[in-house]
Amino acid sequence: TGFVPLVAKVGQGGGSRGQTPMESFSNALTDKAAAIGVDYRSLSFTAAMGGTAYSGLKKGTQTYTNMLLALNKAKQLADANGWQIIVDGCLVKHGEADSSSVTYLANLLEWQADVDADVKAITGQKAPVHFFLSQPSTFTTTTPRAVQAMLDAHNTSAVHHLVGADYPFGSEFASDLVHFKGAGYFYIGEQFYRAWMQVLWTAASESKITQITQATRTGQVVTLKYSVPVPPLVFDSTTISERDVKGFTFSDSSGPIAITSAAITNTGAGTGVGEIQLSLASTPNGSSESVSYAYSPKVGADMPCGNVRDSDPLVSKHDGRHLYNWAVHQKFNL
Repeated sequence: TGFVPLVAKVGQGGGSRGQTPMESFSNALTDKAAAIGVDYRSLSFTAAMGGTAYSGLKKGTQTYTNMLLALNKAKQLADANGWQIIVDGCLVKHGEADSSSVTYLANLLEWQADVDADVKAITGQKAPVHFFLSQPSTFTTTTPRAVQAMLDAHNTSAVHHLVGADYPFGSEFASDLVHFKGAGYFYIGEQFYRAWMQVLWTAASESKITQITQATRTGQVVTLKYSVPVPPLVFDSTTISERDVKGFTFSDSSGPIAITSAAITNTGAGTGVGEIQLSLASTPNGSSESVSYAYSPKVGADMPCGNVRDSDPLVSKHDGRHLYNWAVHQKFNL
């Protein structure tokens, strides 16, 4: 019947949860607009279904239809106020139910294309609808294809943007170790805000993430090049307990090869390109060499995680917590 203030409420419908990433994300954008003197009004709503794979959310499903119904209603309400609606993007907090899907990259591309076409038909906008993706850190499979598909989409598509992984907020998981408590979703919303700002409110036009961009090996030494949004690149085993060797594992066709140490040999100062060297316990003699980061699956309460991050000064408005760009879940073939 009208627009209402964006406030998290517990128990919508038959649910028992309240905070989503949407509230902290949208409020951060509004605060930023006010700080730079821009008159900015935004509308936020969720169109989701918990525990549901892409097949249950895609075009043609009731959840997808509900999204379009909501957008049509929002446009009617906006028109009545003399406002124009433009959908800049969607926050996609998804992937757990599709963790092992071999089609998830194609799904992400299809999902955005469908939303883009249907939104434009309603709003009349020319601008594309961007997809902002948050990697889930709850996978239990040794081949977490969904998180890799998100990274692949980020690196190949102009309208898909990875915002980071969930593992930096592992202390805020709910008791089921899949969903988050309110504070966790608040932090994730702020990660969405940072990426949204970079893509849509700056000349960068892309989100900046900490990821491996090149990997080479000489003997028992593997050298990794890293993109570093805000140098210096650091190892942080205080904020996140170490698992594996700073989060890294190495393997070839013969199986895993132990890593004996990891060292930062270039922090990325001045260039934004850092370097990490891994020392292997033996020289690989197989084929299909790969290095993985934060890829070891969840075992009990031990989540997939790593200790590589940049030094972004952004802090949470919830409690002043540092919101660094932690390195994303990644498998990189040599």
